[in-house]
Amino acid sequence: MVFSRENFDQLLGENANLKSEVSLLQEKVQCLMKKLFGRSSEKLSPDQLMLELEELRELQEALELAETKAELAEEEPAASKRGKRKGLDARVPKDLPTETVIIDLDEVKANPELYKKIGEVRTVRLDVTPTRFFQTVTIRNKYKKRADRSVASLIAPAPKQLIENSYASVGLVLHIILSKYCDHLPLYRQEQIFKQRFGVEISRKTMGGWMYLVAQWLSLI
Repeated sequence: MVFSRENFDQLLGENANLKSEVSLLQEKVQCLMKKLFGRSSEKLSPDQLMLELEELRELQEALELAETKAELAEEEPAASKRGKRKGLDARVPKDLPTETVIIDLDEVKANPELYKKIGEVRTVRLDVTPTRFFQTVTIRNKYKKRADRSVASLIAPAPKQLIENSYASVGLVLHIILSKYCDHLPLYRQEQIFKQRFGVEISRKTMGGWMYLVAQWLSLI
């Protein structure tokens, strides 16, 4: 159903008038109920009361109908202003990584030489991988010369750590910093999230020490 601006304004006016009439009738009914059941000696005919109530019911129905039409009239311009919905390509970065899953029938997989591909149907969905913890293990092999065992063993130098003698990686510290200062997650809440969702225990005191070191490094710039 399409409403013009003139019809829309007319419906709003009718809606306001009906609301006013219903309010007046409600006050009138309250007054009539007091006269009928209150202490006043004035008597009221039951027929007169039923007539007033019937008139009130009809006005309420008319009000509900007018409100429904007004809501439809409000939705119609909004839908026309929205226009065509943006596609997924316009909502995500151009360089967003893509994972492709190919699904074939079992009979095609069993005998691919019997079939010829004539087309495909693509369905694109936006997915996300939640935060996940994993361990990075660095192994440095030690070697000894076979010909001369008196020579000291050889081993590759250890890679430089962000925080010496700490199990924290650059990725972990960066995640905590972004969560605290960009996502407004205090350290105690991060501690709870790590333990409850992932079973990883990192105390807020430990994370606070890491934040202190990072703050010292950044103070130089």
